[in-house]
Amino acid sequence: MTAFFCICTYQRPEMLERLLLSLQCMQLGSIVPEEVRAIVVDNYPDGRARVLCEHASGKLPIELDFVEEPQQGQSFARNRAIHEAFRRDADLIAFIDDDDLPEPDWLTHLIEKHQQAQADIVYGTERQLMHSDWPAWLRELPLFQKKNLEGLNEFGAPLGLSSNNVLLGRSIIERVRSTTGLIFSSEFNRLKCEDTDFFIRAVRCGATFARAGKSVINRDFEPHRLTARGVLKEAKRLGTYNMVLLKRYGDTGQASRRRTKAVAKTASLLLKLPFCAFSKAALMRDLFYLTRELAAVRTYYAKNIS
Repeated sequence: MTAFFCICTYQRPEMLERLLLSLQCMQLGSIVPEEVRAIVVDNYPDGRARVLCEHASGKLPIELDFVEEPQQGQSFARNRAIHEAFRRDADLIAFIDDDDLPEPDWLTHLIEKHQQAQADIVYGTERQLMHSDWPAWLRELPLFQKKNLEGLNEFGAPLGLSSNNVLLGRSIIERVRSTTGLIFSSEFNRLKCEDTDFFIRAVRCGATFARAGKSVINRDFEPHRLTARGVLKEAKRLGTYNMVLLKRYGDTGQASRRRTKAVAKTASLLLKLPFCAFSKAALMRDLFYLTRELAAVRTYYAKNIS
C-alpha cells in the first residue's frame, strides 16, 4: 500500500523551507520508506520552491517529487496533487499545509489508524503555535482557544476535521468524484473552504471517519494574519463560508435559523461593545464575533457569494 503526502505551497518559500527541514526528522516506525512519497505542488511557480525542493531531495527519508500548478487557487493545487499521486499509483493521500510543522511521527499515526479502523478518512490533531511575543488580546481570541473535538458539525462531519492533517483513501476520493463530478471545487477558492465542501460531499457519499489523536500538526500563522485587521478578515471569512455552505447543504430552515441566531448575537454584541472600551482583549474578542455574525447575516441575503 503506497501513501503519498502532499504539500501545496503558495508564495511562502520561508515556511516551505522550514517544513522541508522538519521532514528530515520523519519517523516512519514499521512503515517501509519505499511505500511513502511526498509531493510538493507549487501554486506560484517562480522557481523558489523548485530550488528548495531540489536542495531537500535526498535529505529526506523518503522520495520527494515536485510539480507546478500555474492555475492559482487551493482547489487547483489540491486536485493537481491528487492527480499526480494517482498517476503514481497512490492508495492513500495525506495533506499538510506549507505553514505547518508536523511532529516526526504524524504520518505514521495516520497510516496506522487507517490500518486499524479501515476508515475512508483519517484525521489528526492541530495544535496552534503561540509565540512569546504575542500580545494578550491576540492570545485570547477564539481562533487560538482549545477547540472541542468531540461530535459532529452541522453538516455531519467530525469536529476537528481539516485538510492540513488528513489522510484520504483512494476509494473515497474516486467515489466523491464519480458521484458529484469533482474533487475539490474551484468555486470555494476565495473563501478557502474547498476542503470543508469536499468533506460534506464525502459524508453524503457514505464516508467513514477515524481520528488519530496522536498525529499532531503544529499550526503557524504569518505575521500579517495576526494583526487586528488580519484576524477580523478571518472572522469575516468564517461567517461567510459557514453560511454559504449552510445555504447549499443545510437541512430545511438551517440557514434561516443560523441567520436568526446571528441577528440576535449581533444585537447583544453591540450592546456589550461600549463596556469593552477599557480592555483591548475584550474589545477584540467582541469585534471578532461581531464581524463573524454580520458576515453570516449579509451572506444569508446575498445571492452570489462564494
